[in-house]
Amino acid sequence: MTTAQPVMEIKHLTKHYATGSPWSLRKSRTVHAVDDVSFQLGTGETLGIVGESGCGKTTVSRVILGLVPPTDGQILFQGSDISRLSRRQRHDYRTEVQAVFQDPYGSLNPRMRVSDIILEPRTVQRRLGRREAKQLSGELLESVGLPGSMGTRFPHEFSGGQRQRLAIARALSVNPSVMVLDEPVSALDVSIRAQVINLLMDLQQERGLSYLLIAHDLAVVAHSSHRIGVMYLGKLVELGPSRDVVTHPLHPYTQLLLSAHPVPNPNVRPTPKQTNSELPSPINPPSGCRFRTRCPLAADVCAEREPEFRELEPTHWVACHMR
Repeated sequence: MTTAQPVMEIKHLTKHYATGSPWSLRKSRTVHAVDDVSFQLGTGETLGIVGESGCGKTTVSRVILGLVPPTDGQILFQGSDISRLSRRQRHDYRTEVQAVFQDPYGSLNPRMRVSDIILEPRTVQRRLGRREAKQLSGELLESVGLPGSMGTRFPHEFSGGQRQRLAIARALSVNPSVMVLDEPVSALDVSIRAQVINLLMDLQQERGLSYLLIAHDLAVVAHSSHRIGVMYLGKLVELGPSRDVVTHPLHPYTQLLLSAHPVPNPNVRPTPKQTNSELPSPINPPSGCRFRTRCPLAADVCAEREPEFRELEPTHWVACHMR
């Protein structure tokens, strides 16, 4: 899927964190959570971001949502730099870009009724009459596959999959154009995951939504994403159409991830690729290519300079000296 008219564009996004206390005698150190990451999100597109824990994918989502400020770089939404928005424009941006978080148990207020939870973002914009609120609550619940009459219940009366549907309904209440999905199904039973993913895909078709899907499950991302971006130690190392990334991975790290994924065939004995060392620390990342300490193809040039993120095949980008 092309991104000729992106709804969102990330340019050289960087986020560093300082560790230690100003009152500590130990020298403060910097965590390189995200370094020089760039990509586009097209209208009606799902872009999946994958990588192991600590690669920076959740930090990217938090910066996009405005939960933490970037250290450097730009986030353009519909062509406008969000760091230069007025107070009113920033309010509109936060309405247009909504989130569904990983934990369906911790993201809902246990003291509030479901109708109040899913309508809370809408009531921030304007006060709703009782009849209008009841009607809208019912419509939102039905849009995510739940009976409208459930609005009077509390979150503890719902299962994990149902609670995640409530979180989706809450995000939909303000008619967003972009939804950031941070591990939306990782906390759910396997039997429920497909239902929630299919619901999200149906809603995308109906409403023209754009999704930024953060996940570590390659099967989920490959099934539901138009494009896949692979992150390693704060860097984007590969980006391309989902089919190409899964069937023809260009970066050694992507190949490593795919080799570790279980194959649903008892007659196939997978042979995971081996790495040379453990994951380096983001406080002191390796010079040059950050994957070189674990890469079976590493050469001298990999330590000397950082690989350029380049388009090796049409719409398929990779950062690797060996390609």
